[in-house]
Amino acid sequence: MPMAAIQTLDFTCGGSAPYHRAMNTVEELLACEAARARALVERDYGTLAALLADDLLHVHSTGQVHCKDAYLAYVRGPLAFLSVERHGLKVTMLGKAALMTGAMSNVMQPPGPVAPVTVQSHVVQLWTASSTGWRLAVFQATRLPPMAQ
Repeated sequence: MPMAAIQTLDFTCGGSAPYHRAMNTVEELLACEAARARALVERDYGTLAALLADDLLHVHSTGQVHCKDAYLAYVRGPLAFLSVERHGLKVTMLGKAALMTGAMSNVMQPPGPVAPVTVQSHVVQLWTASSTGWRLAVFQATRLPPMAQ
């Protein structure tokens, strides 16, 4: 896959402070995804909301579907994300949008006195360019079977 041309720009990922440096588009998108994962773990809902498109369609690995407001209410609930790790990410540019695919491993703490749960998924995401940075418009996770011990 050819890399996007490097450009110098003022880039804002979500609502974080803009920074000025040479960065290619794939690096921008990977930075946005890292910021999204960090926001989930740190329960930084302002940053998370800023990374999401207003018309977000979020499909969980369970098949549950949320719009932006419902998704933000869900992540504010009692389930805590202990870690969100991405592996093997591939970014394909589609004009003013980008398709991101790859593995995801979430460790979550359900409410109550129960052990944390690890969920392995394959994720497809569609990021769209806006005047203020990249926004996550579609997220679809497919749960993978548990790995053999």
